[in-house]
Amino acid sequence: YWRALVLNKMERYDEAIQAFKEADKLKLKYPDLYYEYGQALYASDRLAPARKAFGKSVINRYKTAVSLYYMGFISQTLE
Repeated sequence: YWRALVLNKMERYDEAIQAFKEADKLKLKYPDLYYEYGQALYASDRLAPARKAFGKSVINRYKTAVSLYYMGFISQTLE
């Protein structure tokens, strides 16, 4: 998780995405995990998976309004 955050801040999104996937598999319970994962996916133009990650962020009640905004914007872009 921490590695993923650092990679994300360094704009090394492909590596960050892999690290976020590992954190998700380990079922780590960080409130911002899916929001940050969504950010990395969005920055890498992987919009459908980003929308799902932001949806999980909403479920976790982390940055709900911003996550919903991203979900809406991505949906508008994809459809």
